[in-house]
Amino acid sequence: MTPITKLSLAILFGASLVACSEQPEAPTETAAKSAEVAVSVEPTTAPTEAPAAKEATPEAASDSHEGHAHNEATELTSAAIATANDPFQQDVHYRVLETAIPADTNQVHEFFWYGCPACKATEPLMNTLKADEKLKVTANASLLNEKWVFDAVIFQAFKHFDVLEKAHPAYFEARQNGTVKDQASFEAFLAEQGIDKDKFEAFSQSEDLKNALDVSFAVESKLQSTGVPTLVVGGKYVLLNRGFSSVGEMEKAIEWLSTK
Repeated sequence: MTPITKLSLAILFGASLVACSEQPEAPTETAAKSAEVAVSVEPTTAPTEAPAAKEATPEAASDSHEGHAHNEATELTSAAIATANDPFQQDVHYRVLETAIPADTNQVHEFFWYGCPACKATEPLMNTLKADEKLKVTANASLLNEKWVFDAVIFQAFKHFDVLEKAHPAYFEARQNGTVKDQASFEAFLAEQGIDKDKFEAFSQSEDLKNALDVSFAVESKLQSTGVPTLVVGGKYVLLNRGFSSVGEMEKAIEWLSTK
């Protein structure tokens, strides 16, 4: 059994990573060069390369979300003042990327982590956006922290084995309620989703997986994002979670930014 499918009880129940919180540094644009990169950085430091899947283990879910500073007062910038009469203000509700990522104006990129309660709470919004024919939604499992790699592998596996629609919400729930707690429960979960454990094992060590993680990280590294969930509209506008009082308000901002 290779390390990628070994769930660590010590990590599942004993780790103390601040989930969803902003990290002190944003990742660089460097793509992953090798599938052998060791998972050894401190959990509060963002990686400078796409984290490797081989040594990854799942990080425990945490309901801390203090990194997005929802309760802190927002200091108005010149851009915020200039857009004060807009439905949503720059640097209050969204920030503008200096270099846009390739995307259509109506495209929404989502970056999430299965262990983040705030990301799970955003799922109803994401389902609403996906149902909107005017928008194109692209979901991505975040690679900001190397201990999130296992969940990113799971997400890519769901896509690879064509079970994403069913397995995605089920795994969100399982990760956060502790149902997947050891090797046996993980393999049972795979079986419930129609994924053969040996085929998953092969995929977890494949070049296809490494390439998929590289592509996702190449986009995420350009966002200068420091936490999840991260939503990007039109490849240019990054929503500031602390600027919104409700999910409905976020939906309206996304609709407005997609036509901006």
